[in-house]
Amino acid sequence: ATSFSLVGKFNAPALVEKGAIVKVGGELVLMTVSGPIPITAVHGGVAFSPDALADWGKVAPSWKSDYQRYKANDGWSAHFFDGITYFNFPTGTNTTKQYVYNTRIPAWTTYINMPVAHMADYAGTLYFGSYNNGAIYRHGTGSDNGSGIITLARQGAAYPAGGSRGAKYNMFRTNIDANGLAQVQFALDIDFQDGTLGTVFDLSTSASGADWGDDWGSDWAGPTTTRRKWRSSHGYGRAVAPAVRTISTASDVKWWSSDIRAIPGGQL
Repeated sequence: ATSFSLVGKFNAPALVEKGAIVKVGGELVLMTVSGPIPITAVHGGVAFSPDALADWGKVAPSWKSDYQRYKANDGWSAHFFDGITYFNFPTGTNTTKQYVYNTRIPAWTTYINMPVAHMADYAGTLYFGSYNNGAIYRHGTGSDNGSGIITLARQGAAYPAGGSRGAKYNMFRTNIDANGLAQVQFALDIDFQDGTLGTVFDLSTSASGADWGDDWGSDWAGPTTTRRKWRSSHGYGRAVAPAVRTISTASDVKWWSSDIRAIPGGQL
């Protein structure tokens, strides 16, 4: 016969939906009304402390707001694949939003406008079933059902001249690599105010083909290369943060860093 005994009692916020649990590596993560919470945090008694949850607690404010807005909808789920955790929020009858956590960096982002009913992987490829038409789509192909994927990223603010001094920001450059066609827009956010994204630039260009007289077997067209150019800008303030919007069908776009040229100003 098998016997059971009570080992302990632990407190945690309620799950958003029955079964909304995902295994992330060696950790079990609960999809709760207050945010994603590892089971080890529940056992450690810190499930209600976003600060103690470290990276898992960073999205708690917006997560809780979205839950209150969409809690009446069905379809809450989570899936872990290739180092990335996808938390699916049903935002309407055929629309969803995903909170996406990259465990390798680690960092958070969000996806919108994908009608994800549920995610699953098969033979090393991630798929999702669609709310819209009952179709199954492959995720991570480099295009959004044939159209370019649009991303918007805003870096954390820096104080080039120190917290008590302002600076004039006249040029900046983002160091981005793409392995296919991509376009970008840039902006500078000054003193925590979102800047206006400007002109659309081509980020990538095809290399020139082989010249007459080159060795037999030379490529007629070289691989796509990425332009890294300084762009003019304007703005004055203490804090500055580059913002980048990409429109791309490349399967891999990486934003490594940003460079800013600033002229220090006077004391503020």
